[in-house]
Amino acid sequence: MPSAFASSSPSVPSVFTYETAATPQFLDPHVSWYQYDAEIMQNTYETLMGYTPGSSTTVVPWLARSFSVSSNGLSAKVQLRSGVDFADGNPLNSYAVYFSLNRLLIMDGSTTYTHGTQASWILQQLLNQSLSSFYNYPQTYDAHWVSEVLAENFVQVRGTLALTLHILHPTASLRYLLAGEWAAIVDPLYVMPRDVSLWNSQSYTLPYPVLSGAETQMITQYFYDEAATCNTGPTPDGCGATYLETSGSGSLAGTGPYVLQSFNSGTYDLVLTANQNYWGGPLASKIEPSIQTIDMNYVPDEAQRVSDLKAAAASGSAMYIDVQTPSDVIKQNAWLNHNRFVSSIGGVSLYGPFDANYITNFDPFATNVTNPNTGTYYTFQPLADVRWRTAFADAVDLAQINRQYYDNLNQVALNVVPPGMPPSGAYNPAITPDYAYNLNFVKGNISAACASPLTKFTDVDGNPLPPGTIDNSCADASAAGATVTLVSATGAVASGAIMSQIASNVQSALNGLGYGGITVTAMQESAGVMYTQASQHHLYFYGSTGWVADYPWVLDFMAPMYVPGNTFTGWDGWNLAAMQTLESQALSADAAGNVPSLISATNAMNGLANKQVMYLWTFYPQSFWTITSNVKGVFLNPSYPGLYFAKLT
Repeated sequence: MPSAFASSSPSVPSVFTYETAATPQFLDPHVSWYQYDAEIMQNTYETLMGYTPGSSTTVVPWLARSFSVSSNGLSAKVQLRSGVDFADGNPLNSYAVYFSLNRLLIMDGSTTYTHGTQASWILQQLLNQSLSSFYNYPQTYDAHWVSEVLAENFVQVRGTLALTLHILHPTASLRYLLAGEWAAIVDPLYVMPRDVSLWNSQSYTLPYPVLSGAETQMITQYFYDEAATCNTGPTPDGCGATYLETSGSGSLAGTGPYVLQSFNSGTYDLVLTANQNYWGGPLASKIEPSIQTIDMNYVPDEAQRVSDLKAAAASGSAMYIDVQTPSDVIKQNAWLNHNRFVSSIGGVSLYGPFDANYITNFDPFATNVTNPNTGTYYTFQPLADVRWRTAFADAVDLAQINRQYYDNLNQVALNVVPPGMPPSGAYNPAITPDYAYNLNFVKGNISAACASPLTKFTDVDGNPLPPGTIDNSCADASAAGATVTLVSATGAVASGAIMSQIASNVQSALNGLGYGGITVTAMQESAGVMYTQASQHHLYFYGSTGWVADYPWVLDFMAPMYVPGNTFTGWDGWNLAAMQTLESQALSADAAGNVPSLISATNAMNGLANKQVMYLWTFYPQSFWTITSNVKGVFLNPSYPGLYFAKLT
């Protein structure tokens, strides 16, 4: 179904209630890096670039009136729109952009208890990465460091509405990087005095406890104060909290169609109200916050949310609820057997299914596994052999799992890149796995692997292991009673079913081939324990794993999944030198703005990963919206997965 729906409504509800199972984390766009926060903040803050309604790949100037990148990608000229005001009445200007983007850099991905974990790195990758805790931990956060960050001259003010961005590491994804919540433009004249007042009240020693002088001077003073809250006083391992983080008293710091009226940190409920002076947005048709009040309530129990939705539909109130169990609101027969998306609740409309925010779920194969008790390699390493990996992948019917546990709302994944991922062409449905559910294939691959077992193996760094360290002879493994355990996270029902089905079918094949001494079994344990064991190379195969795009650009998926020494390759012992070469080609193409070459290189990486069966791709998750039928004009951008309330009527 399309991702945009537009129609007229005879009357616009004055209040829209959103019942959610999520709670806000940080409501400061330069601190937060969390989906539910983004749902809120896309309505209150805006960015230089933005997504057109219903499109996840079309980025247009938003607060910028024009945006042009130099031929070498090392600079971008920005002309801001005139007549745009922040919600507190102050005008948008170049100094606000200078303040906001440098504030993100000096925040350095910090919270009150850590550094480098938030989204600052997404823009820091454009600059001197040695000044980033994400790339080069730790930083000093002293005055010299602040001066170095500002000396990068990332944002050069050329006039009241004119500025230039200076870039050290070019990328064709620049427009996308500037469209994310982390790049939100906030009003310095609103933020600075409130943050400094908060920091003074918390007994930080600030170099400028009172800001003074022209706006540009106060901004510089603020940055030195910001860094002075790091690793000291009440935040010995992080940086000082900001006024906007919880915004209990609301926020007027954005230019968006709504303002945060209040946030209750005890109940996690928050209220947005229409920005009566909203400038209207950059689209051909004016954006208006027609619904005056958005009441976002934390209701953790789904049965209660469904009950409240039914009551709202009966009374004519406007409501949206989070739904985790599709059968609570969908007529399953109509969907599963006739592909019709029909609500089972009168007066309630369903929208979707939508691609869910660029997510690919997968189960990793580990090529070398160690005994947690001894730290030495297990003698039997079947999943170091592509034939064994293929046999395991052949042993599960993902279409059946999707129908049984997800009501066919997900798509069975083909490769790591999810549908719609920018740039256009990055998702290539022709790159399919080298496995398919077939129990004869399971038996055939195991038979071939046992008939001529591998004799050469490498360690997690790619170095050859001494002969005899690993013995993949099935006869020897049977005699030794080898056990291969497949692990999924507790409570992950579908993932548990995948592991159980693989274990059962592989065990049946082993028994039929006369290798019944080898045991393949499935178990569940807490997600924290599972990921810890995986990171320490103790698991053969594990599930409940997914990659969610940090930002919508294909390169964000490549290195962690494929390049040696990264997140999953490091955990699972993958050292394909060709992946390093292909990523270098992709990075060079990206820096040169050569999108066809970028797509060619990343497609080649996906093809190689599928040929090697590095992962069992499971699903591209999909979502849907459940809203009372008196609300119209719904649209979704996967880059911003939540509702944009100004388009609801």
